[in-house]
Amino acid sequence: MQNKSKIIRNIIIFLIVFILAIVGYRMFFGKKQSTPALKTTTPAGIPASSTKSTGNSTVGADFLTLLTSIQTIELDDSIFSSKAFLVLQDFNRPIPEDTNPGRPNPFAPIGADSAIVSSQVSTSNPSSITGTMTILNGTLAVGGQSTSRWFEYGTTTALGTMTAPKTQQNPGAFAETIDKLIPNTTYYAKAGATINGVVVGGNIVTWKTAQK
Repeated sequence: MQNKSKIIRNIIIFLIVFILAIVGYRMFFGKKQSTPALKTTTPAGIPASSTKSTGNSTVGADFLTLLTSIQTIELDDSIFSSKAFLVLQDFNRPIPEDTNPGRPNPFAPIGADSAIVSSQVSTSNPSSITGTMTILNGTLAVGGQSTSRWFEYGTTTALGTMTAPKTQQNPGAFAETIDKLIPNTTYYAKAGATINGVVVGGNIVTWKTAQK
């Protein structure tokens, strides 16, 4: 009786070990599920081997298809011969050349480049020179409602005296009479202007007043 119970116990242990072995085999050595391959398409005339079998293969194929279809695009140029196109007029105005593009050195202190001569305003030789009076002459290359001009003058190149600014809407010559000058003295002068909010200066001229 004792031997019989011992045999039954061994059979039960064997069955348990057998079942655990099958479960372990299926967990570690079971057959892996195969991942379905991505199906890609390529444009006509392009070998399938020229595209990579990656996640971006579909995007690449679509892009190549788009490039291929561009060859079949046709432009309709009949609009250029239509009546509506032929009656169009060009009202654009020519843009004048920018003769004052800005400060040569934008990092320099304000006023450090004030001696730069602009081609938008120029200073001509003074006229009607006497011992105490002179007419200063200048020319503006541009004009407009926001354009004003003046003269600066003095007994040194630092100038120091400025005439009252005046608006000049049209390009051209301008003049200003100055008086209370010192006879037999060398003077310097230059024309200045504000054009589109930018202050520019012309060249410096010199003259000598007459003896009293």
